[in-house]
Amino acid sequence: IPLAHLFQNPSVEQIANLIQFSKNTKTFSLVPMRTGGNQPKLFCIHSGGGNILCYSNLVRHLAQDYPIYGLQSLGLDGQQKPLTSIEEMATYYLESIRQVQPQGPLHLIGWCVGGTIAYEMAQQLQAKNESVALLALIDSYAPTIIPVPSDIDQALVVNLLVQDLEGTYGQNLDLSLETLRTLSHEEQVTRLFEQAKLNGIFPREMKMGQLLALWNVFQANMMANASYKPKTYSGSVIQLNAREALPEVIQDPSLGWESFVRDHLQTHRISGNHYTIIQSPQVKSLAEKLNTYLRHK
Repeated sequence: IPLAHLFQNPSVEQIANLIQFSKNTKTFSLVPMRTGGNQPKLFCIHSGGGNILCYSNLVRHLAQDYPIYGLQSLGLDGQQKPLTSIEEMATYYLESIRQVQPQGPLHLIGWCVGGTIAYEMAQQLQAKNESVALLALIDSYAPTIIPVPSDIDQALVVNLLVQDLEGTYGQNLDLSLETLRTLSHEEQVTRLFEQAKLNGIFPREMKMGQLLALWNVFQANMMANASYKPKTYSGSVIQLNAREALPEVIQDPSLGWESFVRDHLQTHRISGNHYTIIQSPQVKSLAEKLNTYLRHK
């Protein structure tokens, strides 16, 4: 079922009808999340996992007169190869956006890695003398602020996915980095998905091919983010950061972006951590900040 249909048909009965009658299972990068409204369109960029389900709660609380679209990773369907650099993703997503907004200032929102991608999209627009009406980074860490090991092995990336799933779903997968490094590459991914199924994060009937597609996308996104080198941006940026910051960046309220944005950075802090600020109930405060900014632009 196309992901857009799940946003547009949120009841169990509507989803059941989609399962029965839908023949279109193709995955698209541009996902309509809410098409009604007479205000400018908002574009939400995927996080490291590649899909835009992380914004489902936020969409419900943003002002109803704004249409909202999501940009998700290529490769989630297992048929396409994931993009491997932040620059490639930004270029591709801007081309996708032109399908629904051929011109005019863009409103970009990105949580986590999505903030980095949105930042590069704004950079590319600025290079073409195109304006950006909104660049909102939701607890997005500049790639330069977190030390990256010189030798990034697969176990480290799998461990990042473990942490991501644990934070998103509030589960303990009981799979440490030390344990992962005792396993082969294939065993690392297999063990992760076995644990995720046991904890109800993934459905038990999910096939390994589907799981590997998710892993390939996550791995590509993490490696792309680690290698991205931001340039100075002269436009305005609004930051919505979690109060519970990582120890590595607790002394830098800008999460590393002040070095690149300088005098045009507005920072707000939201109660919660990296994951809970986009979940209920904290997401209401997040949406209120965004709504206030949109109303007074």
